[in-house]
Amino acid sequence: MRILIITPFYPPNIGGVETSLYTLAKLLRRKTHEVKVVSYKTINTKLYELLEGNKFLQALHLLPILFVKALWTKLRYRPDAVHGAGLIGGLIARLISRKCIITTHCIYSGIYRLGWVERLVFRGATKVLCLTKESMKEIGTPNCVEYKTLVDWELFKPMPTHKIFDSLFIGRPIKKKGIDIADKIGAFCVGSVPNEDIPYYINQAKIVVVPSLYKECFSRVILESLFCDTPVIASKLDVARNYIPKGVVEYATPKLKHFRNKIDNFKRKPKGFYRDYAMYHYGPRNLEVFINAYKECSV
Repeated sequence: MRILIITPFYPPNIGGVETSLYTLAKLLRRKTHEVKVVSYKTINTKLYELLEGNKFLQALHLLPILFVKALWTKLRYRPDAVHGAGLIGGLIARLISRKCIITTHCIYSGIYRLGWVERLVFRGATKVLCLTKESMKEIGTPNCVEYKTLVDWELFKPMPTHKIFDSLFIGRPIKKKGIDIADKIGAFCVGSVPNEDIPYYINQAKIVVVPSLYKECFSRVILESLFCDTPVIASKLDVARNYIPKGVVEYATPKLKHFRNKIDNFKRKPKGFYRDYAMYHYGPRNLEVFINAYKECSV
């Protein structure tokens, strides 16, 4: 099957959406599907964050060039299925293809309210693959299907390394991600590094901390750490709390004293516990949700 993915966010740009889509393309290619990705080689992330909350200006910033590239690629590549990532990618997919799937990668209410244009885009897709039930409820259309974050289980795995870091923070070093808490608890902070390097950092940590100050739609680093058999202390605001039980991941109010207390009281589970859990619940079978949607889109 030939699949066209349209997204403003893709490597070499760094971020959770970029990594998720890169992982999806990688796993699909392993299954011998042909995947073509249309994106920006580089994106002005500072400008994008400055425009966050103003959907008109964000669309004006991202949409025109990406639309032209996507239309040209579709005409040349002739894909069996078209996949638009997020609102911008989804809008372009709807404009250039009679059938398409759209994926969500966040909970939009934390950024801005969805209006009639956005709902029209989602409603017209063949399938909307929503990250978590919270996203399905927010979109609220009958074509929604839940999917789970995809992690490359062959890349993220336990490695025989020394535990150099008592605690580790991986993510954009900004306030809403909890960088201030991470700094004050003495976590080693890793920002913009290639996805292939992240498992080496995780395997050298005793604990990974995810102290987000806002409602995250399931932080990737939580699953990446579990696949590496490394324990996690995450913010209670992360949607992962509704899916991964306490005991597998420890949750804390995103305040300095609460994270310090969790780290002080932390007890390691038996080796293999975290990875076994991740493989069972978030392993290879989660890719089938995408493949089934692409098949339905291509009929």
